[in-house]
Amino acid sequence: MNHYIYIDMKKLLLTILLLNLSSGLFGQTLTQTLRGRIVSKELQEPLTNVIVQLLDTQFSMITAKDGKFKFSHLPMGRYVLNAFILGYKPIQLSVELTSSAKEVVLLIEMEKNVIQLNEIAVSENKGRAFYLNEISSTGSRVFSIDDAKRYAGSLGDPARMIANYAGVVSLGDRSDIVIRGNSSTGLLWRLDGIEIPNPYHFGGMSSGGAISLLNTNILANSNFISGAFSAAYGNSISGVFDLKMKSGNDKKYEFIGKVLLTGLEFAAEGPINRRKGSSFLIDYRHSTIEVIEKLGVYFGYVAVPRYQDLSFKLNFPINQSSSISWLGIGGLSNISLLQKSSNGNFVSSGRNVYYGTDMAASAITYLKNYKNNAFKFSLFSTLRRPNYSIDSVNKQLNLLNNEDFAMHDLRTNVQASWYKKWDGQWSSQSGLTFTRIDFDIHNSRYNDIGYSLGSTYNSVGNTYFIQAFSEFKQKPNDRLTVNYGVHYMQLLINNRFTVEPRASVVWNVSEYNALSLSAGMHSQMQPLFVYFRKILNTDTISNKNIDFSKSIHLVVGYDRLLNDNWKLKAEAYYQHLYKIPISAKSPGFSLLNQGDSDSFYFEDNMINKGTGKNYGIELTLEKFFSRNYYFLFTTSIYNSRYIPYDGKERNTAFNGNYIVNALGGYEQSVGKTHAKKIKFDFKVSYAGGKRYTPLTLENPQQLKNEPTIDDQLYSKKFKSFFKTDLRFSLHRNGKKVAQDWLVDIQNVFNTHNVFSQSIDQDTNSIKNEYLLGIFPTIGYQIEF
Repeated sequence: MNHYIYIDMKKLLLTILLLNLSSGLFGQTLTQTLRGRIVSKELQEPLTNVIVQLLDTQFSMITAKDGKFKFSHLPMGRYVLNAFILGYKPIQLSVELTSSAKEVVLLIEMEKNVIQLNEIAVSENKGRAFYLNEISSTGSRVFSIDDAKRYAGSLGDPARMIANYAGVVSLGDRSDIVIRGNSSTGLLWRLDGIEIPNPYHFGGMSSGGAISLLNTNILANSNFISGAFSAAYGNSISGVFDLKMKSGNDKKYEFIGKVLLTGLEFAAEGPINRRKGSSFLIDYRHSTIEVIEKLGVYFGYVAVPRYQDLSFKLNFPINQSSSISWLGIGGLSNISLLQKSSNGNFVSSGRNVYYGTDMAASAITYLKNYKNNAFKFSLFSTLRRPNYSIDSVNKQLNLLNNEDFAMHDLRTNVQASWYKKWDGQWSSQSGLTFTRIDFDIHNSRYNDIGYSLGSTYNSVGNTYFIQAFSEFKQKPNDRLTVNYGVHYMQLLINNRFTVEPRASVVWNVSEYNALSLSAGMHSQMQPLFVYFRKILNTDTISNKNIDFSKSIHLVVGYDRLLNDNWKLKAEAYYQHLYKIPISAKSPGFSLLNQGDSDSFYFEDNMINKGTGKNYGIELTLEKFFSRNYYFLFTTSIYNSRYIPYDGKERNTAFNGNYIVNALGGYEQSVGKTHAKKIKFDFKVSYAGGKRYTPLTLENPQQLKNEPTIDDQLYSKKFKSFFKTDLRFSLHRNGKKVAQDWLVDIQNVFNTHNVFSQSIDQDTNSIKNEYLLGIFPTIGYQIEF
């Protein structure tokens, strides 16, 4: 069943263009401020007397004692900024002033004794410097806020944006992140250096969900690592999404209002104390789908999702070498999947399902630089509260489908780290995180007349989780960088621990070529509720002593800078997974396959004897935005296999075998003053179909949503996934106001992509369930 939104898109686009192109700005010249702060990359200390020039203009200055610079009343457009000082690598970066309502504020990091490259480009957005042409270790990629705003189909969602990267797959309507064949539960989320729960509404037990709590209006450029990451990261066997929240403008108040068919957003930022440089940032969003559908616009959802979220950051510089910040994010969401409105789609016949997820995180961080040392101390807490309720409404069915489940997972953390620059060649970093986990997990199971059938959860208590790391970076010469270290984890509830060595080498063969090699051991704690499941109708907790899931990564990469704007990257990888929980009760079961659906299935009495492997090759060809256009092509060919209790090697649920992405965009200024820009973006994805287990009408276990354990597990694939997304937008600058109109059309050709199969209990037949068909999103944003 496909879904549609009934809107005349041609009339809508024509109306937007006519309304905006018919008005003029009467030849006025629009200007904006470009300012920033230059610091040392390692210690974040301000650099004084850096010469800052805008090439091919008369603008030039040197940084003040606090490392700051400022160019006022610059005409809108693109500039090349050059910064240099004796003893540091010169930096040349491309900056574009695009919004007349928001200043461009840069944080530029200069590095001592590093490889000289032709050009390093920095994003025009606030936040950390974006080194486009810096060759990094294997699997590492800078997450650009500019790209997240620009890519068709991303809608400002970080997970949707990184789904364009090589090795990353996200084939559903949710934003689950599958990296190199690993389960979507294997990703580590971090925000400003702290580990956070899955930051998605309706997130389930995987790494993504329907709607992100985080969006491009509050994020700075960040890092995404797809494997073999350094010792500073732990508790993940898949990858790391290391997000940065931007700081608010410390000189000027700025506001954003945004309206989409699916929700409203308002953001504000500005100074708390201009003299001291303190600032605030706050962002609030609320769903509007329920209201819009009442007005007659049908989204095609089987139920109406309700959500709201709030994000904020306060930044307080103490002096030039220390600061305190306080950030927080939180979200509430719920949905009711009612049988009377579902027509049997996405929810089993005869059931009403009520589902909700609440999530919050808050952190206070102190930073201190002293000579060649940098210290960081954080106190933070996170909360995760998933819950669901299933009620039977068809007493003709012989099903056990009445259940309530709720989990309260509160984690209080103390984290400290120390960075030391020993000399021009050696540096080190060490850290410790101590976590107290307070939990309350319970459920109840009952039949249609209310008779209790026992429970599988009834645990209240606490435990502790410890992580520590130490790593060293050595640069023997200008072409070679070596990084090696060790990560330690221990879970005190069962005293399981792991010691994980890691290492990487980057060899810059020439000015435009580099080879890289990374290897390491990585482990991940199981989801909390796995440890505390009881055997039904007993008080026995059978999985309490389960060990960490573990893996060994090996990645080799090649980077080629074709010219100032084009880059080619190729990587090959192999991953061995071991100590994966499996079960004798279900010989084909492995925890590696969890995360491919909203449900999370596992067994009692699991043992850490399962294995798996992922291997493949990846290719990326990228043209950075210049001359009004950009282009990105990525492809991956891979294999993902596992061995469960019965010893038979099978495909994992995530073994799609291949994926190809091609995306790009073009923008053109119009009008005498170039105050308006028309933008067009596209994305095309083609990938191997989703793995599934064939259903049979004779197997009663499938009516209980429990997997069939036989030789057919994940043996079949749906037809290949194909999807095309288009994005049209119009940007208009006024003297103090900037406006954007956009139309983002996902699955523009209305391709019928199969997501799963289910048994229709009303007709006793097997049916396909499809992902959303054509799905346009209309939006308007104003900055002032």
